[in-house]
Amino acid sequence: MAELKDSVNELVIKWIRLERDGANVKSVCGIDESVLAEEGMRTEEKEVFFSVPSEYAEYLVTERCDAYIVVLIRFALERGYNIRSLVPMSEDLHYNIVEHFLPPMMKNGVYRIRLEVETA
Repeated sequence: MAELKDSVNELVIKWIRLERDGANVKSVCGIDESVLAEEGMRTEEKEVFFSVPSEYAEYLVTERCDAYIVVLIRFALERGYNIRSLVPMSEDLHYNIVEHFLPPMMKNGVYRIRLEVETA
């Protein structure tokens, strides 16, 4: 089996906010995507969002980045991105991803990635 490559690219979850959008509510997440290019690290700001009908707004949270970690983890594994977050994630999800999900995914993948997130 081939040796895993260490990831040098990074996704940083900076903030999460809620926005009303007519009959829907959006959970919007600000992400910095840093990619190693010929001229050095290139960082681009991006936004990712979930949109749900207003009656489900009470289930959207801004205090935890769990939903965004779950969405970004496959992209990170396939393309070699470490994930870091300024917004904490739940301790249970962090444990399950680090101890149970990542080891077999990296064993069968190309990149070794890191998840650097405070838990709460």
